[in-house]
Amino acid sequence: MRLQLIILILFLMQSVHLVAQTKKDNNLPPIEIDFLFSYYTQEGDSSAVTGGQGTEELTDIASLIIVNIPLKDNKSVELTGGVSHYTSASSDKIDPNTISSASYHNLSFLLEGSIIKQDTAKNIARSVNFRGNMQLNFMSAGLGYSFTKFSKDNNRSLTFNGLFNYDIWAPYYNLSKLYPREIRFSTTPLDGNSRYTVDFSTTLNQVINRRMQVGFSAGVIYQWGLLSTPYHRVYFRDIEAPDLERLPGRKIRFPLIGRLNYYLNDWLIIRSFYRFYFDNFGLRAHTINLETPWKINNFFSIYPYYRFYVQNSSRYFAPFSMHEPGGTYYTSDNDLGSFHSNMLGGGLRYSPPTGIIRDGKSESMTKVKFRTVEFRYGQYWRSNGLRAHIFSLNIGFLY
Repeated sequence: MRLQLIILILFLMQSVHLVAQTKKDNNLPPIEIDFLFSYYTQEGDSSAVTGGQGTEELTDIASLIIVNIPLKDNKSVELTGGVSHYTSASSDKIDPNTISSASYHNLSFLLEGSIIKQDTAKNIARSVNFRGNMQLNFMSAGLGYSFTKFSKDNNRSLTFNGLFNYDIWAPYYNLSKLYPREIRFSTTPLDGNSRYTVDFSTTLNQVINRRMQVGFSAGVIYQWGLLSTPYHRVYFRDIEAPDLERLPGRKIRFPLIGRLNYYLNDWLIIRSFYRFYFDNFGLRAHTINLETPWKINNFFSIYPYYRFYVQNSSRYFAPFSMHEPGGTYYTSDNDLGSFHSNMLGGGLRYSPPTGIIRDGKSESMTKVKFRTVEFRYGQYWRSNGLRAHIFSLNIGFLY
């Protein structure tokens, strides 16, 4: 992973340097560069790989580089590159005869880009973005467009987003190699190996007064193709041999979101968030999030947060060995089961107005400015036994 990350960093930094050389005489804002590092670990005993029971132990170490490059005519380009290295003990159970490691590992690569154009005369902003993700047994590519209209006083904005995404399982080999080995040659194959997603959403943000801002968002997400995970097992009553997870080939999802931010005073802000979700698989979910950034001084701030989530069970879900034989669709993935979860955490941010470290004796001579450092931690736990911790670090520069 280290070699791939070093190559990615060198490539992006060289691109930034070349762009900076072409823009240094154009009096444009500086380039913003953010390095993000995260460590995620979880444990539980309800793995879908083994039919709803068995270890869910997993670790993920991810690195991201986000570069925002201002250009002429109110344009900017944002590039994101990332590498993720994860290990999953349950992945050994896909094919124990060919995977002998104590904890199977894999790499995932991410590349995203956006071109943003702001028209201040018409009070609009537009962006075109693309994304790609690649790992050993999965590839994904997406293309999106966003349009925002601002009011003349900038107190209100209306945004429309559209995204098309294409995913493919096992792009370099036959999908059956991902099936659990004991049923690889005896089960009915899944239909195809591709999934398509179309996502439309609209968001309205409104400033009510000097202290209060609200936002509302509604979306519709339509998916078709292979929606089952090829290596998820399902066990039935009174039958020893499992089958593959099988889900309908079409899914439509509806997220509805409301936000309320309230400025109490110079050092405390309340940010609240509510989301309602439902889909044609029968799943209903509610999310409530509360974050209270506390500004200690002009340099340092902390922000505790809490999130509560609850959902009912999809009509296709049943726990390990509880499905009745003869059904058409079935899963034992606890992500589609009934549970509630909590996430509690906080962050620390240090960001002086003039930066932490500058390369140069005066502002006019500044080449690189170390502007911010931020640390964030969260603890997550579910009613079905899953436990997780995530640590993240963000280091920001101006160039």
